[in-house]
Amino acid sequence: MSHLWKPGSVVTVTGTVRDRIWFAEPMTIVRDSGELTVLYVGPGAEYLMPDRLLELPPADRHSPRTWSIRESGEWTLVRRAWTSTHMLTFLYPDTFLAIRMLFQAETWTHLCWYINFQRPYQRTPIGFETLDLALDCVVPADDPGTYIVKDEEQFRAGVRLGHITSTDVAGIEAARRSLPAKLTEWPREPFLSDWTQWRPDGDWPAQVVDASLETRVDPNRQ
Repeated sequence: MSHLWKPGSVVTVTGTVRDRIWFAEPMTIVRDSGELTVLYVGPGAEYLMPDRLLELPPADRHSPRTWSIRESGEWTLVRRAWTSTHMLTFLYPDTFLAIRMLFQAETWTHLCWYINFQRPYQRTPIGFETLDLALDCVVPADDPGTYIVKDEEQFRAGVRLGHITSTDVAGIEAARRSLPAKLTEWPREPFLSDWTQWRPDGDWPAQVVDASLETRVDPNRQ
């Protein structure tokens, strides 16, 4: 295993498409072990995303139209600020999902759990590499037995066009089967502890992506 990060360290989570960085998000380490990594991002964090994705209408940024941008390999990363929520992300090794907890920015009211289906993370010199596989589930904080599936059309298009592989599909299916009817009964964090009372350390450094990533291709290169 690569080295573990210390709490309070700001790392970068990247997603790479066609050997180019597709997104880069700064997140702060809350906990890091061989079994679980917990990351935090909050209002004011600056992340990178493709300019051509921003050119699409908001409703189309999670539509099948995104695959043509990925296929082209042509985009420029632009800097944007995280604004509306606090978010904890729970990563598990060799698993095709991450679970996120979203909180309202001003009040820290727990809004929902967000199940993000993604490729299992790999550690890099700057943090972690993974790739969003389009399919998501939202589970309201006050109704953990309700799974609201999102972006199925985009997911099916990704499978059809070959951007989402048979290995990805099998991994997602296995991950979905592991989830109980009531999400809070899943025997892993964030359901073993009360994370609703967690708050970030006020002395933690700002969450900003290194400027070199705007033109860097390989997230494994320092």
